[in-house]
Amino acid sequence: MDTFEKIRALLAEQLDIDPAKITMESDIMSDFEADSLDIVAVFEPAQLRTPRNFYIDSENGDDSNSGTIDAPWKTLSQLEEYSQTYALVPGDQVLLKRGSVFENESLQFSGMGTEQNPIVISAYGDGEDLPRLDGNGVVENVISLFNQEYITISNLEITNTSPNYNSQFGLNTSTNTSLALRAINVSAKDFGVVSGIKIQDCYIHDINGNINLKWNGGIFFDVQADVIGGELSGIPTKYDDVLIEGCTFINVDRSGIKLVNSAWCNQWLPNSPDIPLNWYPSTNVVVRNNYMEKIGGDGITTRD
Repeated sequence: MDTFEKIRALLAEQLDIDPAKITMESDIMSDFEADSLDIVAVFEPAQLRTPRNFYIDSENGDDSNSGTIDAPWKTLSQLEEYSQTYALVPGDQVLLKRGSVFENESLQFSGMGTEQNPIVISAYGDGEDLPRLDGNGVVENVISLFNQEYITISNLEITNTSPNYNSQFGLNTSTNTSLALRAINVSAKDFGVVSGIKIQDCYIHDINGNINLKWNGGIFFDVQADVIGGELSGIPTKYDDVLIEGCTFINVDRSGIKLVNSAWCNQWLPNSPDIPLNWYPSTNVVVRNNYMEKIGGDGITTRD
C-alpha cells in the first residue's frame, strides 16, 4: 500500500465515507459538515545502524573493498557513492590514510551527526604526513558540506592549484580572474539552525583562486535563500557552535577564512541590493589560533 492509499484509508475511516470518494483531485470537504480538517502525522524515529569507521587509502585501497581498516577503499568518490545509498549516521568516522594523496576529486557525503555523536573526518596511520586532498583546479570545493551538522574535520592537508593560472603567489602575480577555487565550503538553505561544525588542525595551501572574488580560497560558510516578490522565502537559517581552530593557511587566493555570507542577514542594501534587509545572525562562532601567510586578500572576515 503506497502513501496515498494509507492516507485515503485513514481519512475514510475518520470521516466515515466511502474510500472511493477520496481521490487526488476530490474535494472531500463537501462530503461532510465541518469548517476545517486537521491531519496529524506521527513520525517514529528511524532505526539507525551501529556507527562504524570507514578507511580510505589511496595507495593500497580498492573501491571494491568493504572500507574496513584491513580492506580500505581507494577513492573519496567511493564514500560519496556509498552514502547516496546508505547515509552516514551519528558516530561514523571517515579516516584517510596518512601519506595518501587524493587528486582531482572532492570529499562530500550524505548524513550528519548529533551533538553527542558527531561524524568525524580525519586521518589514521603512522607517520607525520597528513592525507592530502588535491583538487588540482578540477573541483571548485575540495570538501563540501550542505545542510549537514555536527561534523568535525581535522588533520587534513588541502590544496587546489589550477595549472591554468600563475601559482607563484607573489605580489600582483595572480592571473586567475574567473575560476573560483576553495578548500572547504559549508553551505545551508532552508535548514533552520545548523550546529556543531568544527574544522581543526588542517593545513590549507596553494590555492590560486579567483583574485577578484572575495568568497573563494580557504574556508567559507554561506546561507542561501530564495527571494520571491522582494521577500525572503523559506526557513530562516543560520549557524551555531562553529569552531575553526589550529589551521595553517599559506599561499591562498583570495581569502583565508570568511563566514558567514547569509541571505538571511543582509545588513546593508548596497552590499546585496537584490536581498531585503534582515537580521538573523549566526551565533557562537569561534575562530582562534590559526596561522596565515601570503593570503591574496582578506585573512579572516567574520560577519552575519
